[in-house]
Amino acid sequence: MSIKQMFLDDGPEISLVQNRLTAAGLILAALFFSGSFSIALYAQFKEPGTTKDYRIVFAQIEVALAIGVCLTLLTIAALLVCQQLSGSWEPWFNSRRWWFAASTIWLYLSLSQAMSAGLTEVVYGLAICSELVGFVIGALAYPIWLLLLFYAPLHLLGRMRTRMRASEHRALLVAYLLPLAVIIGLTAEVYRLQSKEPPGVLVYLGELGTQIGQPLTWWRPWT
Repeated sequence: MSIKQMFLDDGPEISLVQNRLTAAGLILAALFFSGSFSIALYAQFKEPGTTKDYRIVFAQIEVALAIGVCLTLLTIAALLVCQQLSGSWEPWFNSRRWWFAASTIWLYLSLSQAMSAGLTEVVYGLAICSELVGFVIGALAYPIWLLLLFYAPLHLLGRMRTRMRASEHRALLVAYLLPLAVIIGLTAEVYRLQSKEPPGVLVYLGELGTQIGQPLTWWRPWT
């Protein structure tokens, strides 16, 4: 079933919704697997007598996991709501088309967090052996990360602008910008804590700017 079906007034076909549910379930499984892997690494690195606080070291991964799980559960809930609705009505929250479009955006964001949580550990592990290899792997992941976090959601928003009512499109824009702000804002704060910089507006703005190229920093040693 083509995704073009979501542009109809009645919204997407149920089979298309079920396909998205399957994808969301796979992402959720991947996130929980990454969580188990991170806990195992935490237990391995936490040596008796060490002064390094690995709760801070792994905070970036834990934040990505937590946000990714929340977004995936939100995606599944939105798709289930989409199945219950019979068509597209005037309030945006009664539009099956809106719920499907929103769930697609949240699915993209969930994938970005699954990628961040999983590859951060892998890229850093490779950088221990070779910083060049770690940096190159992070650079290869960078276009995919941009696609998931920015280009794909914005492309969908652009296509829906002429196919949705104004109220629907505004609500869809908020549905994208709010979780995006949470992702970038919380990760920037974790980066500030890891760098041990004092709290400050300029410091925080600098870390916010770093998030635009986050995969390019995965190779760096954690302090």
